[in-house]
Amino acid sequence: MGGARATDVRPRSPQVPGWTTIRSRKITIRTSQLGVHEVERLTERLRPLGLHPRHFGLLTHIATAAGQSQQALSGALGAHRTAMVALVDDLEAPLDQPARLETGARTRST
Repeated sequence: MGGARATDVRPRSPQVPGWTTIRSRKITIRTSQLGVHEVERLTERLRPLGLHPRHFGLLTHIATAAGQSQQALSGALGAHRTAMVALVDDLEAPLDQPARLETGARTRST
């Protein structure tokens, strides 16, 4: 029996040269646009909390893997170690303010 079986049938791309490349680029561009849109939405939602998406990413990772060193966090998140120090400092800064007020430290207002 010489007929083609259903398992032998494969979808064919159109016979237009470069079609898959053009389609692939369009998908990449759309995905990038979606990513930008979602980051903008996340930024707006975090703004009232004084956070940025990079802080959110760090906090999310810490929530799932608490107790890691900054070096381990920077490796897990693919961030440079100096950038990780700055992120952690950003998150610790609001926590330090009440301690300064309790000890009577004065801030300079000009």
